[in-house]
Amino acid sequence: MEFLLSIYFVTLFVSVVGVMAYRVSRGAPLLSLLHFFLAGLLIFQVSSGAIMLGLRAYGETNVQEPATTGVWYALMVTTFLIIFAVGWKTKALTFGLQNRIGTSQAVPTSATMMALAWGVLGAAVLFRFVLAFVPVFSQLSLIIASALASASVGLAAWAWARHWGNPTFVVLFGSLLLCAIAIVIFQNFGRRDVASVLIAALWGAFHGHFKLISIRRAVLPFAAIATFGLVTLAAFTSARTEKAAETSFVETITRLFSADIVRGLLDMGAGQEAAGYSMYLIETRPEATPYDPLHSMIYAVVSPVPRQFWEGKPNPLGLMMVPEMGITKKSAGYNVGPGLIGHIVNDNPYICLWLYPLVLAALLRIGDDLVRKFAENPFIVVPLGVALAEITALSRGELGLFLFRAVTATLSAYVFMWVTAKILVALGMRYQAVLTDVAHVEDDAVMQEQSELIDPTYAYTYGQDENGHSSQL
Repeated sequence: MEFLLSIYFVTLFVSVVGVMAYRVSRGAPLLSLLHFFLAGLLIFQVSSGAIMLGLRAYGETNVQEPATTGVWYALMVTTFLIIFAVGWKTKALTFGLQNRIGTSQAVPTSATMMALAWGVLGAAVLFRFVLAFVPVFSQLSLIIASALASASVGLAAWAWARHWGNPTFVVLFGSLLLCAIAIVIFQNFGRRDVASVLIAALWGAFHGHFKLISIRRAVLPFAAIATFGLVTLAAFTSARTEKAAETSFVETITRLFSADIVRGLLDMGAGQEAAGYSMYLIETRPEATPYDPLHSMIYAVVSPVPRQFWEGKPNPLGLMMVPEMGITKKSAGYNVGPGLIGHIVNDNPYICLWLYPLVLAALLRIGDDLVRKFAENPFIVVPLGVALAEITALSRGELGLFLFRAVTATLSAYVFMWVTAKILVALGMRYQAVLTDVAHVEDDAVMQEQSELIDPTYAYTYGQDENGHSSQL
């Protein structure tokens, strides 16, 4: 039975990838909030389930009846995907919010955007190295610092992508990217903040220019960023430690250069046993441990409240599972990834198996609709790309925490990008705006330089909605 379930998950994996490929072939952007979420779901719930059941390698997850539990797990994953697809298609629970959000900020030229990127990076430094040491505000400041570091990279990548062969833009973008990575790894060896920065680079470059040109023209520079990001994440995965906060900056760099990249890639693809932890929760709820209704949603709402002010504040599920499962010889704060299905089971599946996919589908649909509506404006598109690592990790868990971090990062990037632009203008920076209809063509010289890179078909359909109508900015 376990082998048959493994085959089912492989089939489900291929089917979802096929749907994503079909959407892209019909004009949907390759990089979207939806696709990043589905990629995380495939890795942490589908691929993880196929590997664990196929190899019967359950690690420390303590799955007692893998065949029976695996059937229930497969049914829940499938049900989640169906309800999620319905919510996405019908826009249920969006309440038309994507039509009420906008910006009056003009689209900046490449030079202005690069200057703004460095200004936003300066704000990230302020939050990371000054405000992060203010009591009570420290954790929120760290989230904002990571968001602003990612936003600065997204802006710089957007500007670089318009002139990707220009040495000046290459140097400015490359140096800013390294500075942003240094900011987020300082006294922190976690992967999500680094992943957020690297994905923001892909996001900014893609939406700033590469989605407008043919794949043949875009593959070289885009693949270079993607390869650098993948190798870096694999290095972090291989060399990570339970005591991330105690790792010095020099030690972090040393361990990265000595990391086993292949092992890191394999660990990333295996889904970190998230499916096994989800199956453990299926076996133990509610018989051994009662349901904790809507725990993830409640935790997302109360996350910003400092624990020193609320001793009874709920704990993350992944942290509570460690003593429950009898996991020992781990450092303080060690936690596991319960998996999205695990959170649903713990939070009462009779409520959450339909509620959570609808809520997640609504949030992602709002974001992707805004990206399409304001396709040329980095003041909308870039903030929506600063938390893609959190969105990808939702399927691993901690669901409530990652959802809070994603929303906080997006909103803070949106606000502080606007504030930084106003401050720089007040300090004397000349804000030059793009006056043409196509944001990436700024003057005749640039048009002449890049004329061979522009695919007329992509340019003509750029900014149109699913019915072929142009989005109004």
